[in-house]
Amino acid sequence: MTPPPPAEGTWIGVVVAALLLLGSIGACLVTGIAVSEASESDAVVISMLTVPTLIAGLFPWIVALITRNRGMGLAIGAPIGCGCLTWIVSLFGLVIFYQVIWPEL
Repeated sequence: MTPPPPAEGTWIGVVVAALLLLGSIGACLVTGIAVSEASESDAVVISMLTVPTLIAGLFPWIVALITRNRGMGLAIGAPIGCGCLTWIVSLFGLVIFYQVIWPEL
């Protein structure tokens, strides 16, 4: 019996991670502009939307590179799922920071 040929990896997950990273860079630019031009309360509101997007674009790279050779579904779904889950967790953490910790500073 001959061993199966090595699985060729797909780059679709890496492309998705790259798109999330571009969105992350855009969110960084929007946050920087808002902080420099808007009032503090407006900058807080904008950062609640843009900072989770910034964070969500940073971590799917790791997952995309790890799962690239592990099947098409996993290679595509894992970076997207990682980005979405990271966005939700970072939004939750940011809201807690601004609503609980920030007023006490």
